[in-house]
Amino acid sequence: MYSIRAHTGFPPNYALSHQWRPNGFETAAPSAPMRSLVATDSAATTTAACDYLRPRMDTGDEVWLLAVVEPGTSVDPDAALDAAPATIGGATVTTRQGEGMPEEHVRALLADREFDELLIGRHRSGADAGLGGTATALIVETPVPVVVLPEPAASSN
Repeated sequence: MYSIRAHTGFPPNYALSHQWRPNGFETAAPSAPMRSLVATDSAATTTAACDYLRPRMDTGDEVWLLAVVEPGTSVDPDAALDAAPATIGGATVTTRQGEGMPEEHVRALLADREFDELLIGRHRSGADAGLGGTATALIVETPVPVVVLPEPAASSN
């Protein structure tokens, strides 16, 4: 008599001690809430961050949105923050505004609270393609993983 057994690559009883979440397998023991900081300067960046976070967030997780008006720019922090819903995939959303250099505000908030990741846009809205100065500074000097969000697809209108 032959026996057929599927090989999953996981150790025996793995499914009994782990549960599936949209971002992968996690142990069945309660995990600490996920905290994400989103540095945004536009509704498009906020929307891209929400799209990225929605399947990864769960009840009890936190998303902080930070919009900073840099001197000499036309950033509308209200539009950037208003683009976010009250919850993202079950996570609560907190918004903050500031004036000055964006990287300084981001670093201060990272030092004040424990975040698991930082989400940023590639460059200021309306700037040339490539990685902007703020994004470069944050990628190099940030103590948490940094997710650089894709630019929104160009409108076909």
